[in-house]
Amino acid sequence: MITITNQPQNPPFNAYNNSIIEFGVDAGVPTVATISTGGHTFEIFPNTSGVFFFDFKSIIKALINGDLFNDSLVATSAAFFFNDSKLFYELTADIEVTLEDGTSQTTQVVYPFLKSAAQVGKQKFNPSDLKLLTSGATEVAHLTYFEGYPFDIAIYSDISRAVTISNVRTGISSSYNFSKGVNRLFVSNGENDNGGFENDIPLHLGVNELEFRIGTQIKFTLFLDKREAECGKLLKWLNPSGGWSYWNFMELHLDNIKTDTLERLTGNYKNISQSTGNISITGKQAEKELELMSGLVNNEERELLDTLLYSPKVYLYTNDLYQPFETLDFIEVELGSGTFSKSSKNKLTSLQVSVILPTLNTQTL
Repeated sequence: MITITNQPQNPPFNAYNNSIIEFGVDAGVPTVATISTGGHTFEIFPNTSGVFFFDFKSIIKALINGDLFNDSLVATSAAFFFNDSKLFYELTADIEVTLEDGTSQTTQVVYPFLKSAAQVGKQKFNPSDLKLLTSGATEVAHLTYFEGYPFDIAIYSDISRAVTISNVRTGISSSYNFSKGVNRLFVSNGENDNGGFENDIPLHLGVNELEFRIGTQIKFTLFLDKREAECGKLLKWLNPSGGWSYWNFMELHLDNIKTDTLERLTGNYKNISQSTGNISITGKQAEKELELMSGLVNNEERELLDTLLYSPKVYLYTNDLYQPFETLDFIEVELGSGTFSKSSKNKLTSLQVSVILPTLNTQTL
């Protein structure tokens, strides 16, 4: 029989961390093992003690990210709760060990993965049956929702089940059927008709205490701070917990355009009296940058904004306030430098960040 002596603990697992298993057999001398998963087969050999080692990291990274971190979900007032298969992958691997006498033994392992990454010393092991996918989330979490803009909450469930969400402030609750994997609850699609989630569970301006229950047991509490509508620049990014985060940056921004000449051509075949110059260029390469300010943020908001600085996918929202969003309203941008500064008066911090917009189309040879 194949015996697994070490494997990842506390599912769901992070696709971008090591996921190493160690296994052997309880009798006989193993010579080779094959691991089949995702349509591929890998052959490995044991160490001198007859133990096999295999890391699923490179495999799951490829399987879970065929979309290059893109987000294409579009919510409406009528449809605001989705299962997002792009953020979850359940890996099934068949393991076969061949022994020295020619016989073989088999087993199967199943591991659930999120599109997430954890840092050494900062692992937080939430209950694995229902998990909020945002920075610093355990049994209590804090998020900020900017009225008039799209905003969603990503939640992992280990099985399909009913989950009840209650607003403690109002006493109003509603139940939703969660699917196995990652579920995304759009608190707002940008519209101001309150016909979606807020039609079920109204939210007041300020902090709303939302309890998420399985049966009568509270699995976690989300303190959701609803901010009054305000013009700004909304950024959305993939956070390391495997969900999407949002922040509305101050509209007092600076636009910078940087240009580079592609190539200079030198040529002068006329007399000076007939010449208009001796340099031509093949064109310009140009890009536009925005300098954005977060405004003053507390510790929980600072922790959220930290994740923006190393996210692999960042979007800038280009639609107006109180408008339903479409996929093309979010354009991909690249993050430049980011600097946090602290106020000596109230100990709050603010983030100034440079956002590089898509390369401008220019006339070139």
